[in-house]
Amino acid sequence: MTLAEALVVLDAAGGRLSLVDGRVNVAVDRELPEAAWEALAAHKDELLAGLAGQRVQPTTRLPQPAGVDCCDRCGSVGTTDATIHNGQSVRRDCRDCGRFRKFTVWHGTAMP
Repeated sequence: MTLAEALVVLDAAGGRLSLVDGRVNVAVDRELPEAAWEALAAHKDELLAGLAGQRVQPTTRLPQPAGVDCCDRCGSVGTTDATIHNGQSVRRDCRDCGRFRKFTVWHGTAMP
């Protein structure tokens, strides 16, 4: 399993990554497959760099898994919906970084 796939699985399990005393802390709401744990452990240095706010080189940017609608900024699959235009439109944003993802309803018309 790649790191990108492991992060998708982690997000689906309600997981969160944090930096605690220079170590990666993983908290999950549901059990993760062993392959996801192994992928997270194998990419510990990259996770540490990202959590510490260090710039990760473009050559190490995580690829998006095929068929999964990930945020192009942070890689999260979680979203939140917000109504706008007096409730006529709904925009979908990334749950983690807030980046605009798409409109699901535009002035009363459902978008594909």
